[in-house]
Amino acid sequence: RQIMSDRPPTSEILELSLSGRLPYSQLIRLLTVCHPSLDYELPLFMLLAKAGLLVPHWPARWGGRDADPWIAFILAEEMWAAGEPRGGQYMNVNWIGPTLMRYGSQEQQARYIPPMARGETLWCQGFSEPEAGSDLASLRTRADRHGDVYRVNGQKIWTSYAGHADTCFLLARTSPGKGGISIFLLPMDTPGITVRQIPSIIGEGDIHEVFFDDVEVPESARLGEEGQAWDIVRTSLSLERV
Repeated sequence: RQIMSDRPPTSEILELSLSGRLPYSQLIRLLTVCHPSLDYELPLFMLLAKAGLLVPHWPARWGGRDADPWIAFILAEEMWAAGEPRGGQYMNVNWIGPTLMRYGSQEQQARYIPPMARGETLWCQGFSEPEAGSDLASLRTRADRHGDVYRVNGQKIWTSYAGHADTCFLLARTSPGKGGISIFLLPMDTPGITVRQIPSIIGEGDIHEVFFDDVEVPESARLGEEGQAWDIVRTSLSLERV
């Protein structure tokens, strides 16, 4: 896609839309043509959140409108037809947010759900590894417990938006066997995390590999109990492609 050299600033485009002088469909098309996705994705989704269009199907207590799920489907189809990018926000909206509503501690819910509802944050999904793609049970990234912290070591690959995400929904092994996998909500600026972009045939992309070297994670960052990952992930993945 060719990027215009005299493109208007994102702020000016969004001001036009907020003032009602720029229809939503034109807003999407103008942003898509004028700006790389990460220049406008967060401002765009914050705008959708203010208009009540980002998470209408979420409970009102978490920033939604208690709308019927069909409303979310219809909105998604109409916005897609207008050219809205399906970026990293779909993970927040479709499955990470609802998963935290069900399994998160009060502290985790208060910390992470409101910024999602406001469209202010991006997440990534730390599942696939070089030798554990569809077979998650064979993942090797470890989270070894030392008192009230875990030390995470390992590698993830094909991780969308890892280079831009604020937080990772990370699967790591806390004990041997299929039942020894746990989930951690890991801020991506934690010391010991290295992100490398994977080259794409279409140019600069949003797919990365992530390395964890003695990354210290507090016990409070674990989602659910140790070894509860399969129960939680079954819920999460049932929502992922909605």
